[in-house]
Amino acid sequence: LFGYSAAFTTTGMKISYPFSDKVSGMVMVVQGWDNVADNNTGKTLGAQLAVAPTQAFSMMLNTMAGPEQNGTNSNWRYLYDFCATWKATPSLILGLNADYGHEWNAPNPGRRGHWDGVALYATYALTDRFSLALRAENFNDMDGARTGTAQNLQEITLTPSYKVGKHFVARCDLRQDWSDSPVFLDGNSPTRHQFTASLNLLLVY
Repeated sequence: LFGYSAAFTTTGMKISYPFSDKVSGMVMVVQGWDNVADNNTGKTLGAQLAVAPTQAFSMMLNTMAGPEQNGTNSNWRYLYDFCATWKATPSLILGLNADYGHEWNAPNPGRRGHWDGVALYATYALTDRFSLALRAENFNDMDGARTGTAQNLQEITLTPSYKVGKHFVARCDLRQDWSDSPVFLDGNSPTRHQFTASLNLLLVY
């Protein structure tokens, strides 16, 4: 969902305000989706409402709207994003993320492109140093507005993490992707699935 369904990074200004110890809000004005220099003269607006009724449960509703196509301030892109986190036990954290978006003239002139997606997360701390995280996602780019190909994508990722001392975390991502269109490559041959593995070393301070 990050990078296709929603913006991965934003550059601009935001203002947050806590209405109470359980409810807060935020508004922002940014250059756009994943760009430092704007690709047109329009700006993208965003807002967030965050609610934490208990220490164990929190949820956020986000929205973004603005022109994102090169050289034009028309054809606004709209995104509606919902996130929820529940600390079910001291060792288990569960998460949900759901998105819906649409954009006019994307990718086909005279038509509105739509996309939606959902992700489920679970993180379990087996010890103070070692934890396992599991993520499953489904992203439906029904018109090809975000990926350039009309397709349904799924992925599942297993992430073991280990704390090395006080300031380092070693983490491995084992990920399997699927699509109902042959958008991946096996050598030079198109395929409907791919497997990737990555190793990360994080500095925590």
